[in-house]
Amino acid sequence: VAIEANFKRLCKGKYEDHSAIGLIEYNWIERCYNGGQCFLIPGIWNCYGYDYKSNYGKALASEDFIIPKMEGKEYYLNEIPKRKDIKIGYYHVKITSEHKDVKKVFSFSKHDVYASISLQFAMKYKHEFDFKIELIKDDKPNAYIYNENECVSGNYIFGKWFNTLSKLRSKYPKNILIKMLISQLWGNLCQTNTKYVTEDELNYNAKEYENYEIFNHHLYQDGNSKYEMLNKNKCYRYNLRIKAFLTAYCRNKIANQAIKSKDMENIIR
Repeated sequence: VAIEANFKRLCKGKYEDHSAIGLIEYNWIERCYNGGQCFLIPGIWNCYGYDYKSNYGKALASEDFIIPKMEGKEYYLNEIPKRKDIKIGYYHVKITSEHKDVKKVFSFSKHDVYASISLQFAMKYKHEFDFKIELIKDDKPNAYIYNENECVSGNYIFGKWFNTLSKLRSKYPKNILIKMLISQLWGNLCQTNTKYVTEDELNYNAKEYENYEIFNHHLYQDGNSKYEMLNKNKCYRYNLRIKAFLTAYCRNKIANQAIKSKDMENIIR
């Protein structure tokens, strides 16, 4: 409650005009890989590491973190544009590599859907990491692209929020609540817009759930069960298109640091 209340107070007037995220757009977002950059060699090591303080909060408030305000459109592409011409969105492409260090810098999508900045990263380092990139053509749309005139920087939305909390954190460095307000916001903003209902509720109030789709079915130890229903017209609780873009942005940040280290052989995590 405190995390979202603080966000609404400090970001008021900056995001309310964003259009809702419907089911088509939701499916593109969810088919991207939306986790962190993960790599690990098991063992006991004497090593050093980098610590990005307030990593996700700082990313949200960056000038070069760009997110769309309005829904995009599906497209049928005949070829992948040049890297500089890639528009913000999601692309259905097959990206592969057998390079021994590739998993230190890139995370593959099991659905072969990538945010534009992930595709641009693979194109930029195509020769260094032996990336093979193929546009998938299967008679279905292979891109979901936004109008770049309807995009804003993360700093426009989250700048005041991050600066306010950063000052408080400097003043109270051991306050766990302040750290939580910064680090956990993005997860709260990416929550799906779902309801949990029993089969009886679904049958008796069918009209109330006509804009919902069964998302999951939960069985409990006491024998009861509930359907998790996703709102098809507004799939996330907040109309902020950050999920795939933010995680891709942060993975690129980690990958670029690994590449700059010029010590790829000795990266263990």
